[in-house]
Amino acid sequence: MKNIFTIARYELIRFFRMRSILLNMLGLPLLLILILGTALSGVFQTSGENQKLETVKVAVLNEDQGVFKQIISDFLSSPDIQSYVSVKLVKSREELFEKYESKEIDYGIVVPDDFSDSVMSARITGWEFIEGEFIEKNLVARTIFESFLSQVNEMQARVFVLGPETLEKPLFTDQNKHFQFSNYVEIGSLQKNESKTSAIQYYAVTMLVMFLLFSGMAAAISLAEEKETFTLLRLNSIPLHSNTIIIGKLLGVGIFSLIQAMVILSFSTFVYGVDWGDNYIMIFGVIILTIVSSTSLGVILTSFLRSSKSIIATYQALIFVMTFLSGGMIPNLGEFLNTLGKFSINYWSSNTLIHLMIESDSTMIIKNMGVIGSTSLVLALSAGLLYWKVGYHE
Repeated sequence: MKNIFTIARYELIRFFRMRSILLNMLGLPLLLILILGTALSGVFQTSGENQKLETVKVAVLNEDQGVFKQIISDFLSSPDIQSYVSVKLVKSREELFEKYESKEIDYGIVVPDDFSDSVMSARITGWEFIEGEFIEKNLVARTIFESFLSQVNEMQARVFVLGPETLEKPLFTDQNKHFQFSNYVEIGSLQKNESKTSAIQYYAVTMLVMFLLFSGMAAAISLAEEKETFTLLRLNSIPLHSNTIIIGKLLGVGIFSLIQAMVILSFSTFVYGVDWGDNYIMIFGVIILTIVSSTSLGVILTSFLRSSKSIIATYQALIFVMTFLSGGMIPNLGEFLNTLGKFSINYWSSNTLIHLMIESDSTMIIKNMGVIGSTSLVLALSAGLLYWKVGYHE
């Protein structure tokens, strides 16, 4: 055991003496977290409650002259919709499109002249919506005004069943408040916990996992270079079993990976303000299992590839493909690519860390931990079997 820790200590010393490794494995992930987290911050919503919708400027041409003309006017002037839309009444289609082309408005609505008659006659009717260039504003305006039309449909049913005299009552009363449009526009979160990951939190997770996998490449390169520089001949000349040598080297890489993870976690927490959650035991469990998977993958590649250059090229391509498919670079790649991403180590490690961040359902976290544990076990057994067959020798 003493010999294993001695080899691991010298492996750590070798890593810390190589400035390129320190820069790439410790400095580069912190830089990428900052760049990606800042550049793509608009893609992520940090808190549903703090989001404020921008007021949509809407031009309305109300050509209706029937019984619903006043109801529509009352709705358009209702103070409840002022925080969502700013209504401008126009007198002609030409005026509406003139304001649209000059970008004075974001959205246009035309109420047909037979709207009231159609409602009273139980005929299908609707408004003409003229959408602008902003998808979010179109969605807000359409949601509000379609909610009003849904109430008109409810009113139409009342007229059809109970008669036109029902229109003498106001459309919005204490009894039918549940129909009002305000329930149709609500900002919230689909997460059980209201907190959601920001861009910098998301990329802190994905970059941590990606660079933990790169530590496995460092292990594979170290094993390959021992053969290429004939250092392994001298190691085999001393009274140590080859198992002791390889375990010591992998232990050294594993300890370096833990130091790397602690640096990323600490720096991102105190400098970038990343909230990793409170379950540090589970977080380090995911990190350790990811390290086991990466080092095992490194041993497997070393068994098939002889030169360090081929190992670097293969391992880098494998890591970048897994990171991309798992959403580590661009989230939400589509259903097909997201399905492929589930076959990568990155997906399950990153997914579990994100769920730990937002304190998600413990059942899902345990399920993900089971997948990570099973994956690391299969890779470790495969690495051990290949090493037993091929061995660590010249």
